[in-house]
Amino acid sequence: MDAAIKKIYEMTDGLGVDVAIEAVGIPQTFDICQKIITKGGHVANVGVHGKSVELHLEDLWIKKYYNRKPVWLAQIQRLCC
Repeated sequence: MDAAIKKIYEMTDGLGVDVAIEAVGIPQTFDICQKIITKGGHVANVGVHGKSVELHLEDLWIKKYYNRKPVWLAQIQRLCC
Protein backbone atom coordinates (compact mmCIF):
# COMPACT_ATOMS: atom_id res chain seq x y z
CA MET A 1 0.00 0.00 0.00
CA ASP A 2 2.73 2.46 0.90
CA ALA A 3 4.51 1.74 -2.41
CA ALA A 4 1.37 2.64 -4.38
CA ILE A 5 0.91 5.88 -2.45
CA LYS A 6 4.57 6.79 -2.90
CA LYS A 7 4.40 6.09 -6.65
CA ILE A 8 1.30 8.26 -7.07
CA TYR A 9 2.97 11.16 -5.29
CA GLU A 10 6.07 10.69 -7.47
CA MET A 11 3.93 10.75 -10.62
CA THR A 12 2.14 13.93 -9.51
CA ASP A 13 5.27 15.81 -8.39
CA GLY A 14 4.23 15.45 -4.76
CA LEU A 15 0.78 16.99 -5.21
CA GLY A 16 -1.53 13.98 -5.22
CA VAL A 17 -4.57 13.50 -7.45
CA ASP A 18 -7.61 15.71 -7.94
CA VAL A 19 -10.02 12.76 -7.89
CA ALA A 20 -9.54 9.25 -6.52
CA ILE A 21 -12.19 6.68 -7.46
CA GLU A 22 -12.64 3.73 -5.11
CA ALA A 23 -14.41 1.00 -7.10
CA VAL A 24 -13.17 -2.20 -5.45
CA GLY A 25 -15.02 -2.02 -2.14
CA ILE A 26 -12.26 -3.00 0.27
CA PRO A 27 -10.97 -0.95 3.21
CA GLN A 28 -7.40 -0.82 1.89
CA THR A 29 -8.31 0.84 -1.41
CA PHE A 30 -10.63 3.30 0.33
CA ASP A 31 -7.75 4.21 2.64
CA ILE A 32 -5.40 4.72 -0.31
CA CYS A 33 -7.91 7.04 -1.98
CA GLN A 34 -8.05 9.23 1.13
CA LYS A 35 -4.26 9.44 1.27
CA ILE A 36 -3.56 10.29 -2.38
CA ILE A 37 -5.88 13.24 -2.96
CA THR A 38 -4.46 16.72 -3.24
CA LYS A 39 -5.68 19.75 -1.29
CA GLY A 40 -9.26 20.32 -2.39
CA GLY A 41 -9.37 16.87 -4.02
CA HIS A 42 -12.31 14.46 -4.01
CA VAL A 43 -12.84 10.79 -3.27
CA ALA A 44 -15.57 9.10 -5.32
CA ASN A 45 -16.69 5.93 -3.55
CA VAL A 46 -18.51 3.62 -5.95
CA GLY A 47 -17.36 0.29 -4.56
CA VAL A 48 -19.78 -1.82 -2.53
CA HIS A 49 -18.22 -2.41 0.88
CA GLY A 50 -18.81 -5.65 2.75
CA LYS A 51 -16.85 -4.35 5.77
CA SER A 52 -16.75 -1.08 7.65
CA VAL A 53 -14.21 1.48 6.48
CA GLU A 54 -12.63 4.39 8.31
CA LEU A 55 -13.23 7.91 7.08
CA HIS A 56 -10.27 9.99 8.24
CA LEU A 57 -11.95 13.37 8.58
CA GLU A 58 -9.03 14.71 10.59
CA ASP A 59 -6.79 14.32 7.53
CA LEU A 60 -9.35 15.19 4.87
CA TRP A 61 -10.30 18.42 6.65
CA ILE A 62 -6.71 19.63 6.43
CA LYS A 63 -6.43 18.69 2.74
CA LYS A 64 -9.61 20.56 1.89
CA TYR A 65 -9.12 23.73 3.91
CA TYR A 66 -5.37 24.09 4.29
CA ASN A 67 -4.12 27.38 2.80
CA ARG A 68 -7.63 28.69 2.19
CA LYS A 69 -8.42 32.23 3.22
CA PRO A 70 -11.38 32.81 5.52
CA VAL A 71 -14.44 34.03 3.61
CA TRP A 72 -14.46 37.37 5.40
CA LEU A 73 -10.83 38.03 4.44
CA ALA A 74 -11.55 37.39 0.76
CA GLN A 75 -14.53 39.76 0.92
CA ILE A 76 -12.46 42.52 2.50
CA GLN A 77 -9.74 42.08 -0.13
CA ARG A 78 -12.32 42.44 -2.92
CA LEU A 79 -13.64 45.67 -1.38
CA CYS A 80 -10.24 47.20 -0.77
CA CYS A 81 -8.22 46.12 -3.76
